[in-house]
Amino acid sequence: MIKIVFADFDGTLFSHRTHCMPQSTEEAIQALNRNGIKFCICTGRAKEDVEKFDHFSFRTDGMVASNGQIAFDADNRKVYDSPISGELKETLISLFEEKRVPICFSTENGFYINFVNDFVVQFEAAISSNPPQVMAYQGEKIYMAACFTETEEIKQEILDLSRIATVTSWKQDGYDVLAMGANKAIGIAELLKCYHIRPEEAMAVGDGENDVEMLQFCGIGVAMGNGTEETKACADYVTDDIDKDGFAKALQHFELI
Repeated sequence: MIKIVFADFDGTLFSHRTHCMPQSTEEAIQALNRNGIKFCICTGRAKEDVEKFDHFSFRTDGMVASNGQIAFDADNRKVYDSPISGELKETLISLFEEKRVPICFSTENGFYINFVNDFVVQFEAAISSNPPQVMAYQGEKIYMAACFTETEEIKQEILDLSRIATVTSWKQDGYDVLAMGANKAIGIAELLKCYHIRPEEAMAVGDGENDVEMLQFCGIGVAMGNGTEETKACADYVTDDIDKDGFAKALQHFELI
């Protein structure tokens, strides 16, 4: 019996073709709320970055942010965090301060970037966002670094960090750098402990490369029809496209609503 649903945000709940959440998706989550099934967002975005989309009409029972590296319960209490440390942290700070590569740091209280160019502006517009605030690094805990790889040379430099980090793509030319072995499933596992729910009683829905581990970890893993082939290959079920009511159809298929 499924007691909780974890859903990615970009491309799963929120469509960047229409720059809104499909009405069917909002109604499906409202139905989960009425049916007593918990609902949590599990995203690569920082928590603050999701909260700017604050006009939704449903309740959430927590959030796993920064690709699983920080988790909050229904009362907005931090229940888990795993910041980047050691050699990787030092390397990222050096890259951030060199200002050759646009890098956005996710922290507990927000996110900021080392510099913004036209590529970053266009990239952020494609995901219905504005560029983060440009700021100097102040020593906060870093949970994730989002890197904008405008050239093949920069892309390879970021991919080479995989010797000391987990590097995952969330959009073409966009890469998230996390601590080695980090992924969304780790944050989900910690939140499940808070609710005394087993992984087999959870469903995960996603569309991107950074959703693979959570789809494999939860009892039911659902890939969106607009998802990557890698995501679809690891899923228990592939639903329709986000703009064809895919999220709602998945919940209906498993008789959750």
